[in-house]
Amino acid sequence: MHKKILFTMVLMVSANGLFSQIKAKVFVESNAVLQGVPFKTSVILTGTNSNNNIRINLDGNETDNNADSSVFTIYPVMPGEYVKSMYIQVLDKDVLLYSDSFHIKYIVYPPIAYINSDESNIIYRKIATHMTITVPGIDPKNVMISASMGNVKNLGKGKYVFYVNNVDDRVIVNVTARIGDRFIPMGSKIFRVKSLPEPTVRFETGLDSNNQKLISYLYFSMPGELSYLQLKLDSFQLKWYSSGNCKNYSGNYDKLKQVVNSIGNTLKPGDVLIMENIYFSLISEADKISVTGKCFLIWN
Repeated sequence: MHKKILFTMVLMVSANGLFSQIKAKVFVESNAVLQGVPFKTSVILTGTNSNNNIRINLDGNETDNNADSSVFTIYPVMPGEYVKSMYIQVLDKDVLLYSDSFHIKYIVYPPIAYINSDESNIIYRKIATHMTITVPGIDPKNVMISASMGNVKNLGKGKYVFYVNNVDDRVIVNVTARIGDRFIPMGSKIFRVKSLPEPTVRFETGLDSNNQKLISYLYFSMPGELSYLQLKLDSFQLKWYSSGNCKNYSGNYDKLKQVVNSIGNTLKPGDVLIMENIYFSLISEADKISVTGKCFLIWN
């Protein structure tokens, strides 16, 4: 009774690039009477790379629903170049139906680390930059980062906080993964290092909802790309020029609110407000690191 043997070899590299899978499928094509008759397939796989000599003897360890193919998965395969030879035997009740051998040459590339931060490619001096670093297929506990300058704090679960105080205009963040007893580079990213921009201050006055009482507002925030940072006003100096006279005010945030409301109720056309030496703390949620800056406001 005739059996037609069709052998297909499928080489698959998994998404993470580390655990490559060699899948060999052997199909038996026959008439309806023989369809689904189980058979045994044995595989001898030999291979070498720069670190390992591999010889594996396997029997079919997977069978599809029709029992007409056997699938072999050989892993793990580390990054690097491989030359492998495979010897296939297909047997039916210990009768050799098919045999073949062949060589495979392929290169497995390591996965690429994904580095996401508060800003896509910018690190600001003196404030914490939050990073999330993931390497597909690798437990975050086995992922390490280092940098050409600055300090890295590991918050766990792939979360990091990075600090830079240096004057250099760029920093390189390198990612390494530990696999077994080996440390394998997983990629790097270059960040531009910039000085912290000055906060934006805006002073407005207007009537309340009943159009009866004049209300003053002072808004301060970081520029758009840093708007996620919280601002805390520490101190200020304000000069109010009105009708040739100058009044000076200074103090903390509570004092400023009193002054703004007081001035807002008595402003006249031509008056000039100059706010200077306004110092803020920039508060990072993770570690409460603060820096100071100043800005100017002129209202006319």
